[in-house]
Amino acid sequence: MIPLDSMAWAIVRVIIFLPLVIGLIFLSLKYGLGKNGQNSGFSQMRIADRIYLGPKSALYVVQVAEQYFLLASTEKQITILKELAEYPCIESFPKFEFSVKGVLSEIQKTMAIKFGNRG
Repeated sequence: MIPLDSMAWAIVRVIIFLPLVIGLIFLSLKYGLGKNGQNSGFSQMRIADRIYLGPKSALYVVQVAEQYFLLASTEKQITILKELAEYPCIESFPKFEFSVKGVLSEIQKTMAIKFGNRG
């Protein structure tokens, strides 16, 4: 049987070291591993855009210095599909105005033309 003194010492060690280990895990996830491989320092590479095609496949636009590359990523490989001459910033795209009222009126017009006034 374990003496009470050594059991109490074990409990004290767990009480002291468990929060320390949990804190280190939290810090490493917040500032280290949780950044998905992004550098916190200066880098000449960045992911400019991405779109997921499935659970394990995606297309990426990667900027390396002043050049852009279109990459395909699957579970087994990463392939350079094309070097892009330029890649537009999101700010250069025209703004899209969306109005629910306008869409509903267009649907009503289409329904009236297609089905007439059948009540």
